[in-house]
Formats: sequence, structure tokens, C-alpha cells
Amino acid sequence: MPNATITAELRSEELRELDKAHFLHPGVSLSRHSRAGPIIIVSGQGSCLRDVDGNEYIDGYAAMGTQLVGHGRAEISDAIYAQSKELCFSTSFYHYSNVPAIRLAAKLASLAPGDLDHVFFTSGGSEANETAFKMARCYFSALGRPEKHKIISRQRSYHGLTIATLSASGLPQFRKFFGPPVPGFRQVDTHSADALEQAILEEGPDTVAAFIAEPMLGVGGHVPPLDDYFPKVRAICDKYGVLFICDEVVCGFGRTGKWFGIQHWNVVPDIMTIAKGVTSGYLPLGGAIISRRVFDTIESELGEQVLSHGFTFSGHATCCAAANVNLAIIERENLPEQAAKTGAYLLGQLQELRRYPIVGEVRGLGMAAAVELWRDPGRKKPFDPAGAAGRIVYETALKAGVIVRPSGDTISIRPPLVLTRNEVDKLVAAVAAGIRQTQEQLP
Repeated sequence: MPNATITAELRSEELRELDKAHFLHPGVSLSRHSRAGPIIIVSGQGSCLRDVDGNEYIDGYAAMGTQLVGHGRAEISDAIYAQSKELCFSTSFYHYSNVPAIRLAAKLASLAPGDLDHVFFTSGGSEANETAFKMARCYFSALGRPEKHKIISRQRSYHGLTIATLSASGLPQFRKFFGPPVPGFRQVDTHSADALEQAILEEGPDTVAAFIAEPMLGVGGHVPPLDDYFPKVRAICDKYGVLFICDEVVCGFGRTGKWFGIQHWNVVPDIMTIAKGVTSGYLPLGGAIISRRVFDTIESELGEQVLSHGFTFSGHATCCAAANVNLAIIERENLPEQAAKTGAYLLGQLQELRRYPIVGEVRGLGMAAAVELWRDPGRKKPFDPAGAAGRIVYETALKAGVIVRPSGDTISIRPPLVLTRNEVDKLVAAVAAGIRQTQEQLP
């Protein structure tokens, strides 16, 4: 198409055509997107979004789970503006630092459990988990044990889409078209600590560096663990000298009703990764929080050698300024406790959907829940084609002004922590309408 001056005055159809012509989106069917085009979001307030055509939506997936404090928080926007005027960005390589990054690192150390007190900043969750893998390998290399390099994770887990984090993620559908996983990664049963121990023994404890797990599976369908799972995991990792990496990218900063999901089981990991909610999505930021034991070993053994790891935007001053204000809001408004209360109400309302014959399971923790659909729940017989039911529910809910996420035939719900009970009722009603529509279209 001919060049156009891109201004705020462009009509919605012109914007859609520009999008289809030039914007390659993540996580879409390319052919479907070429036909239908995007939903162009132009504003947000609280738990709600508005598109370019004036349609309003309850953001039931919180902008990929990032949005905790709600859209349109002027307090965060003002902090971003003020920091960008003073110092937008300056490198954190070569001993350089900045005030917002220092303040944020100290705050995260005070919030994190146990002796997690050294923060390596990244631009998001995938980089955070890459960092965790490298820090685990660096730790054992520093101890003179470079052969301990393997990473074990769980089936249905999600840790990112770079080559290494994709290799750790236990969701095969993400690997299609991108070649084989890199060596040194293995997945085990989601719920079995015994399976972890067996895998360590089969691989050889002298070759395994770390085990990584989400406190509650996120993209894998919001699946909480068994009550004794993580205490057993911690004991197994200690027994075989394996580091435990806790991926809090989804669960962190109040999503599950506590500051960090792993705190439900009073377990302290060796490395904890964060992203998404640390800024409520106002700017991209992530990080790996490393225990004092791991840090002290690396520092001691490396001596004068350089820690050769980093990203251009590590410790970005403006992103860290946004995070500092975001965490202050979460703390001031006690959003973890609010998430626990509203989340319990949300889960209770969703449980009422079990009256529909195709609803197989409803589960959740805090402000994260999932409704799993089956053609025959008793035998867990799937729909044909897989994902058809999930798409019908998604599209029906969208028409009713509610955004949810279909993961196959599982409907994932992960709204902002400021969601009201009235908004919960509207969200659940939209999902119910989608389930009824599914029963009519896929009898």
C-alpha cells in the first residue's frame, strides 16, 4: 500500500490495514489475523479497556497477566515522565548505576523470602529465566563443577520463548516449527516430586544444575500444585545439590494472594525470577533474584574475572522508576490480600459453571483461575478439533465485552488485582454465555 502519514486522525480501518501490512504479532494465527485484523486498544482505566471503535472490555487476562494495579494509574505515568526528563536511561555495565535501579533492587530484596537479596535486572521474563539458568551454571562452574549444567522443569510449564527457555518450557506446541530443543533440558511429571528425584538419578546428580518450576502453572492452565509438592522439591534439591529456581513471572507481586506464590508453602528457592507485575506492564522489566549463598560463591570464586552476562537495558532507570511506584501502590493498597479475597469470590462464582455438562474442572489460586472444557468430562474426551470450544467461549465473551484467554479448550482468567465483585459477575456471565454457545455449536 502507499506510504501514509500515521497520525491520530487515521480511521480504524486504515489502522487495521497498516497493522496487517506491517505489524508481525506474537501468538496469532497469521492467516486469521490477515483476514480479521487486530482489535486496536486505545485506552484503559482500572480493569477495563477501550478499543478504537469505542467498544469497552473487562480485561479478564490483565494484558497477559501483567496488569496488577489497573490501567490508567497517573501516579506511575507521572513517575515515568519525571524520570525520563531527568535521566531516561544510562548503562548499568562497567560499574555504572542509577538511583531507581538501586532503590528497586533494595526493595525487591526486602520483599523476597529468605536470603534472596541480589537482583540482576532484565527486560522481561524470558531474559530473567535465561539469567537464572546461566547463574546456576556459573555457580557450579565457580565451584569447579562445570559438568553440573542440566536443567529440569515440569510438563505443561512455561518459562519463555527464547531457545533455552523454550527448551525448558513443557508445552510442545510452542516448539513446532522452531527445531529441536537444546541439549541439557528435561521435563518431568507436573505433580510428582518423586518424578523429579528419579530424573535427577537417571541424569546423574553430578550433571544436574537446577530445577525450575512455577508456583502455579500459568500458560499451562493455572494449575496449583499438591500441598506437599514444593516442600518435597526443596528437600530433593538439597539432597542432591541441585539449585531450585522459582519462576514467579506470573505469580509474583500479589497475583496468588501473597507477595510471591512460593510463600504459600513456606519454601525459599535459590533463585527467583520476576517480570510482568513488577511494573504492572507500564514498562518492560524483569529480573532474577539470587540468594546470598549463590552470589557469595560466584563472587568469591570469580575473583577479578568479569561476570560476562548482561543485557543492554539491564537496570533501565525509567523502567525501575515505574516499578518503584507500582510496588508502592501494591503495598499501600494491600493488593495481595485484596487478590486473595476477590479471587476466592471469583473461584466460587466460576465453580457454579460446573452445572454445564461440558465443564470438566474449575481451579485457581488468588486472582488466577481456569475453566477446563471437555466433550465428555467423565472420560476427559476432547473436542474435535481441539481448541474449538475455547475459541467459541473467547469470541462469545469478547462480544459481551470481556477478554479471557483460550489455551486449547481451557479458559484462563487472570484479571487485574483491582477487579471489583461487580466486574467478576459480568466476567463469569460472559464465560457462561460462551459455554452455552459452545454446547449449541458443538453438541
